[in-house]
Amino acid sequence: MGETYSAYAPRPLTFYGVEEFGNWRTKVYGIAVRGGEPRSEFVVPAGICARDVLAARQPDERASAAFVIAHDARPACFVLVHWWQGVDLFQLAFRAPLDAPSALTPLETGAIGCVWELAIIAFERDAWLRHVVAGPNGADIDAYLLDVFEGSV
Repeated sequence: MGETYSAYAPRPLTFYGVEEFGNWRTKVYGIAVRGGEPRSEFVVPAGICARDVLAARQPDERASAAFVIAHDARPACFVLVHWWQGVDLFQLAFRAPLDAPSALTPLETGAIGCVWELAIIAFERDAWLRHVVAGPNGADIDAYLLDVFEGSV
């Protein structure tokens, strides 16, 4: 028979700002299935996870921009760390149980995100294209970092 899916409902999005994680300037987003913002006991370890992931990577000499999604979801807590290298977007994903949101471990799957996370990824792709790859005045990382997703996903 097939798996049953719950009806889609928009989820609120929180933009926490641009954080410096090593040499990376990083947009930090949060999504919460239960409404409001993701729990602080999850957001703090998500930031630490992102910092550790990005610290282990050398940024492109022209750009050092990344974005992170901390999703306090229904089945678990997910952290998706993305970083740009020229026209390529890289990602590492992590998962933690709902009752232990700081116990993040690498996600061993080919999944790249759910419908809520993909809305942010699509926005970030378009912003990167608009401000860096095809910007009328050349690559403008500052403009990219100021262009953030707002509303719900």
